Amino acid sequence: MRRSPFPGARAGLAALSLLLCVLSLPGGPLPLLALVSLVPLGLALCDASRTECLVYAYVCGFLGWLESTGDLASGLSMYAHLPRGEALLLVAAGCAWLAVPYGAFGLLYGTFQWMKGTGGALRTAACLTLLVSVFPSPLPLDSSHSLYRFPILIQILDLGGQPFLLFALYLFNWLWVDVALRIRQHRDYRSSSAWILGLSVFVAGYGCFRIAQCQGEEAQHPPDRVLRIAVIQPDIPLGGDSNPHSEDALNPFHTLLEMSAAVAAKDHSIELVVWPETPTRITCEEDSITRPELTALAVHYGVPFLINCVQPAPGGRDYNTELLLDRRRTYAYHKQRLFPFTEYIPGERWFPGLRALIPAVSRYAEGRDATVFRIKGPLGVFPAICYEALFPDHVRQFVGQGGNILISAANDAWFGRSRIPEFAIAESVYQAIQYRIPVVRVSNSGDSLAVKASGKIVPGSRTAAFTNTARIVEVFAPRARAPYLALGNFFLYALAAGWLIAAALRAIHNHKLAGGHVDRV
Repeated sequence: MRRSPFPGARAGLAALSLLLCVLSLPGGPLPLLALVSLVPLGLALCDASRTECLVYAYVCGFLGWLESTGDLASGLSMYAHLPRGEALLLVAAGCAWLAVPYGAFGLLYGTFQWMKGTGGALRTAACLTLLVSVFPSPLPLDSSHSLYRFPILIQILDLGGQPFLLFALYLFNWLWVDVALRIRQHRDYRSSSAWILGLSVFVAGYGCFRIAQCQGEEAQHPPDRVLRIAVIQPDIPLGGDSNPHSEDALNPFHTLLEMSAAVAAKDHSIELVVWPETPTRITCEEDSITRPELTALAVHYGVPFLINCVQPAPGGRDYNTELLLDRRRTYAYHKQRLFPFTEYIPGERWFPGLRALIPAVSRYAEGRDATVFRIKGPLGVFPAICYEALFPDHVRQFVGQGGNILISAANDAWFGRSRIPEFAIAESVYQAIQYRIPVVRVSNSGDSLAVKASGKIVPGSRTAAFTNTARIVEVFAPRARAPYLALGNFFLYALAAGWLIAAALRAIHNHKLAGGHVDRV
């Protein structure tokens, strides 16, 4: 049994780490605490047994996810017509799955105790980054999203994406753990302090450089790279996923139509009108009763509309669709990444009986094609419907085809007044930086906004929650894309290769020293 350097304090340190994470995650009051939120946990794991490390790391991961996403239960309950308790159990099961990489990290750390050896902070941060980044997650979010309010700290996203930023954040935390351990053991901590300073200078210095570069290009403001967009936020109350052919489906449509007509009549410089997802589905087939009115409006004002609607799919299902209409053309994009237990039931193909348990879940089909809508000149708008905006690889396929303005239609009303929309906003900022494209988020119930390619939110663009409003935003699309578009996940692959090589060399070294006995990697 290992002897604890902090007798009786491990659970308290783990709880403190969880509290710091909760306070710093998107929607929390103190986002910069993410820079040290793992330090108490790192101290708790020092010299702990494998079981203790596993339990503390897993419980912190599980409770952190549950606190951040617990409000999904209310939305799931209303959408799928589930009792609140069953919806909460389903969300808790998802959180238990999402906590697996943190538990795996605890088990590995408890086995090898990397902080005792040379380069411990580097190896520990690399291991945690790899586990979190490669784990198959339906919600690709992590503690690095806490920093979205500070663009200067997250510009390195355009070099290696979220794994690079996450590694830098974890390394910063574990370097502080190393400093604390060295102080306690009366050892020299200047080398770790120098690493902290060097990492800080690199991240902040690169951030200043890239932001200044983006601002310089934006200041030139060539007209052919600027698009004026009317964002329509109707704040339509929740009414369930109703039949798109019912009379009730007309009311929200007319609300959107009237708001659009009002803003188009007021400002004739608008070049695109965008609608959000709404609780009541709108049918967008050519023979629907909604299409002629919308087409007439687009023709009358000479402005294209990008709307969210449904179209029939094979097998009696529907497509969640973004439809672009103007007086000359109609293009459609079908959502590719569906949200589990709302837009489809995972495993229903193999277990059809699941439908009887949650019959109200929609029957959406996955789209296949990446569609870029050409609005004017070199500007190509592409959609990421709600949940899709969380996935960098999803956005990559559109940017690779020439898309340079991302528009994300969403409906946050299902989550009430929770912190969940903050995660979506954080990811909008991250997508803007990773690919150096502007992002426009249009939500039914609030928190619509525009993000510059520098990651800065356009002043005055963010809307209040649960308000009926329309905003006109002007976005600039830079010519150059980020290095991340070409490099992809090269950093993650290099990190994995480096970690494995270092682990193998360490094992060989220990084997030689111990005469055949390997005690840690």
